[in-house]
Amino acid sequence: MRKLFSRREFVLLVAIIIISVATTIINPQFLTIDNLINIASTNAATAIIAVGMTMAMIIGGIDISVSAQLVTVGVLCGKLMQMGYLNSFTMFVAFMVIGGCLGSINGILIAKTDLPPIIVTLATQNIFRGFILQWTRGSWMMGLPGYFLQIGKARFLGIPCSVYILAIVAVSAHLLLSYTRIGRDIYAVGGNKDAAVRMSVNLVRTYLFVFVFLGVLTGIAAIVYFSPSAAILPTSATGLEMTIVASVVLGGASINGGRGNVGSTLLGVFLLGLIQNALVLAHVQAYWQNILNGVFIVVPVVADAIRVKYDTGEWTRLGLFRKKATKMGGKV
Repeated sequence: MRKLFSRREFVLLVAIIIISVATTIINPQFLTIDNLINIASTNAATAIIAVGMTMAMIIGGIDISVSAQLVTVGVLCGKLMQMGYLNSFTMFVAFMVIGGCLGSINGILIAKTDLPPIIVTLATQNIFRGFILQWTRGSWMMGLPGYFLQIGKARFLGIPCSVYILAIVAVSAHLLLSYTRIGRDIYAVGGNKDAAVRMSVNLVRTYLFVFVFLGVLTGIAAIVYFSPSAAILPTSATGLEMTIVASVVLGGASINGGRGNVGSTLLGVFLLGLIQNALVLAHVQAYWQNILNGVFIVVPVVADAIRVKYDTGEWTRLGLFRKKATKMGGKV
């Protein structure tokens, strides 16, 4: 069984089952095919970005500018579509290219300056948001072409197009992390940067690849995020980055790097989406939903920070916890 599921994945599956059963008892409409598909499609954009965020956290980084990138890509490409410069094919290319360019800004700054990723991406988050709000004056972008809006409505075998896009992204990222040299380099840098350098891993190339790839996925997510709404709001997705980070950490990725995988991240996204949907169907009042959502976001992040401090022995030195010491042949 351990070959099929890691311990974290098993815990997430058990949590999903428990929440599903409990919510179904309260509201039988929860555990229906239509509602489960709705949860998957509603959280598809979050999951796509979370896949890229998994790579960023494996390498020991983080990108809190993703929500600002999402809106920036959406507004810029929306303007190009309004002006008639894009069609159904070049639209996908434009979203990915612009997303990759925004991601490259983060990648270059992090790789070349050696500044903490959270500082760099906090700065770019404000720059991207400020630029778009200044340009649009905060007004809605309407009049988007039909080929773009159709993506949000299209279904195949009863499943929304967004779910298929997520599946393609997830499988591609899993194969990249598991079976390519760049995937091995990402884990190596996150596990021990100094050792990775001694193994001739190119740090600049690796960091740049990760953040460009995350930017490309953010561009794809922008299509999935905005196409169902028929409009692009420059103030959209505020705070989405924290939900994404929480999903990735909940899936087992470490905030210190070196650990994480795509499958567990998807389970983390689905679990948080499941909880949010359950709160709605249980008729929990809106302000309690906000409070509980905040708790569910911060708990996995804090828990991982505690685990890291315990594993590194920092809290043991402070006398807060004691690890069991062992010798060959028995306990001491």
